[in-house]
Amino acid sequence: MEYGAPGFGEDPVHDEKEVYWYLDLDTPICVNGGSDDSFDEEESGIQRLQIVYGRYPRGRGWIGHRVSIAGTLFHAENGHHHTKVLIQATKTEKLSAR
Repeated sequence: MEYGAPGFGEDPVHDEKEVYWYLDLDTPICVNGGSDDSFDEEESGIQRLQIVYGRYPRGRGWIGHRVSIAGTLFHAENGHHHTKVLIQATKTEKLSAR
């Protein structure tokens, strides 16, 4: 859970409570910055990604499990983005236990 509009945590009593999906990585990653004058800066040591889906998987069967996610990485752009880098997921599959 993270705080949303209107204050994004500045007024917890009145701010919307939003639930987000996160992916905790086994190994930190580095993300290249943009090649132009964009705001996309290089990031290193990224250990957690917020997952963005067009349609979120149903049920709690995903929480606490190892998964493989394919998609596109992008930088946080607004108050609804709660990690420096996010992934727009195109495919998610549950992996067998270690």
